[in-house]
Amino acid sequence: MNLPIASHTFLNTWGICNHQAARRYIIKDLPKSEASEAMAYGIEVHEAFEKRLKTGQWATHEQFEPFAAPLDPYVKAGQLKPEQSLGITSGAHPVGFWDGSTWLRGKLDAPIVNGDTAMLFDWKTGKPREDPYELEIGALLLQARHPEVKVIKGRYVWLKEMRLGDLHDCSNVQRTFNLVHETMDEVAHSINMNRFDKKPGPLCGYCPVTDCQHNRRGK
Repeated sequence: MNLPIASHTFLNTWGICNHQAARRYIIKDLPKSEASEAMAYGIEVHEAFEKRLKTGQWATHEQFEPFAAPLDPYVKAGQLKPEQSLGITSGAHPVGFWDGSTWLRGKLDAPIVNGDTAMLFDWKTGKPREDPYELEIGALLLQARHPEVKVIKGRYVWLKEMRLGDLHDCSNVQRTFNLVHETMDEVAHSINMNRFDKKPGPLCGYCPVTDCQHNRRGK
């Protein structure tokens, strides 16, 4: 078994349950499932924002214009490039999203870089949950590409409620880098031991690992 490429999705799943993360991203023995209605909607909204910021026109979801319009000056100034796919090596060197040496990767919805400061906006179509870790990972990826950036703030945009989320300081990219390394070292150890602990919790009713004794999906 090979060490997977780190991403917020993988790291978050690992934190919920090692066994689920292993089955989904390392062993990869689960039946391929179709995207849920919520996931499909999220993808559609992100694509709509990308087109709007790049062309000035909405294909769909014009109701979100209040969040797009204030970003137009940054797009015109070349300070904002939407939907950036970024990657870094285990030494924090910038590489492509799909490069063979990619260790951590992610996609930034609307990153603004202005001199030594940056701002990350992350479109969210689901239930609000102010966990800044995804923004911090985005800040780590962005700072590797723009080492001149020293101050990085981030905000989720809760589209269902049509509001901006809390302002998070994501500037401590070294701390984030260390946290990711700690988790991936733990993953590597689990792979070497071929042991992935099962962790029962409130999300077991939604887990795709239906052969686990803790699974409550459909029950």
